[in-house]
Amino acid sequence: MLRPEPQLFFLVTSIFNIISILLCTYLFYKAALVSSTNLDWKGTILICFALIGIASRFFYQQCRPDCLGNIFFLTILIIMTLRLSEKLQILICGVLLGMLGATYPTPTVILFFGLSLYHSTQASSLKAIKIILFLCCISIITFISVIHFISPFSFIETINGLSKHSLLFKERFFMHPDFLYYYFTSPSVSFQGLILLLFIISLAFLYKKYLHKIKAHRLFLVLLFFLFIYLYFSVLWDPGASYNVLFFSPLFFAIIIFLFHKIVKLTLLKMIILFCFLLTGISYFRYVVLFPWYIQCGITLVEARYIFKSLEQSYEKKIHTDKIKYLLRGSALWVLSEDYNNSLCLQTRSHSAFS
Repeated sequence: MLRPEPQLFFLVTSIFNIISILLCTYLFYKAALVSSTNLDWKGTILICFALIGIASRFFYQQCRPDCLGNIFFLTILIIMTLRLSEKLQILICGVLLGMLGATYPTPTVILFFGLSLYHSTQASSLKAIKIILFLCCISIITFISVIHFISPFSFIETINGLSKHSLLFKERFFMHPDFLYYYFTSPSVSFQGLILLLFIISLAFLYKKYLHKIKAHRLFLVLLFFLFIYLYFSVLWDPGASYNVLFFSPLFFAIIIFLFHKIVKLTLLKMIILFCFLLTGISYFRYVVLFPWYIQCGITLVEARYIFKSLEQSYEKKIHTDKIKYLLRGSALWVLSEDYNNSLCLQTRSHSAFS
């Protein structure tokens, strides 16, 4: 086993990210070939820019459940593109959805509504409801099974933790002063908001174009209403919830790539889309350009852990004399020590030696 432990963790997440890129490549390729048999140079460049935009998100996802959740999500999308029997497709998607729920709950609910909306367009109301209920049951059974047999925490503890976490965010998202930062100017997600805007425009266009093909339109509208309610309370009230939205970036890119090849005919419009895709990769290019200087000027993980351990020891006396209960560490410092019991990120500053 590699030491220190964070090295092994980053190795595993890197493997997850490689798998995600491979799955995205296949998904984008399938989206581009829906209406044609060949890729022209614009389509190839578009897919390359999309993959770079996806890779840009990996830098802030390293310590989040997104790394594993991406694989479940992308596998579901690919399963939906395969010509499988309806029951087998729903069964596989339900199992994967339950595994995603045990990994990353908030996007799971959004994805469940998304799958339900899809089935409401493909089947009559009664049949669509049966499919949705079957998908829901399989997902819940899988979720409970994973939590019970694999998770170190019980089902009750997991639900309790989720409920407490949901109470941390109180601010209205769109009124938050850092709204533009979360979606456009952040070094981690530069201009990813452009893809979200293009995706919303694409959905509006697809809805108008294929409205007559929705078989269970009333059910579709009901599901859309409940999805909006869930998004309002889980995303719009969370000032930093861009990670919940941008988790679906592969779907955003795939839909736009599909329209790029099937609908968009104007060269100018295609060039605008290409430019937007390029902007989403700025974070990636930034890290690539700065990496040689980082290696030259930075310190190794072993050296950083040694310095951090010295800081901890220097605070031991202060903890006893000032009656400080905890040596508080920020969430980004977990790689410097395995003493996770003292990493109480939500403790008040008055009870910590440093933050």
